[in-house]
Amino acid sequence: MMQCLPHTDVNSLLKWSEELKQQKECRDSVGKYFHLIEGYNYKNQILPIMNKLMEDDITCKFSLLGRRHGGKSKHSFKVLDLDSVIRDAIWKKFPEVSMANIEKTIGDYLRQASQRIFRKQSTNNVLKEIPDDRSEDVSP
Repeated sequence: MMQCLPHTDVNSLLKWSEELKQQKECRDSVGKYFHLIEGYNYKNQILPIMNKLMEDDITCKFSLLGRRHGGKSKHSFKVLDLDSVIRDAIWKKFPEVSMANIEKTIGDYLRQASQRIFRKQSTNNVLKEIPDDRSEDVSP
């Protein structure tokens, strides 16, 4: 079940979430996997969980509640029911955290996906422009 992570397309994520809804043992194993991801607070545990769950190209197609306006639509992350798997994993380490704080952190992560994609592309473009001196022949 974990070998398909991170998801690289929306359809595989939707299918996977449906399987988790129907198969309690798979849902439990995913929850245990998410629980093992380290974080010194709940936010620092949610971020790597989301990174493991799906790539930013897919993340930018979701919002916490979904939306449809201006010709753009986003899938609802809550409909996937993955927020409850994440919540359960977080509550095992940080039981004092409210569901509202978990949802806010997930929503913020989803909202910032396009910025992460832009930063990665900018970094890759800069790295392409830097000459690689190591490839030159340094024979005496």
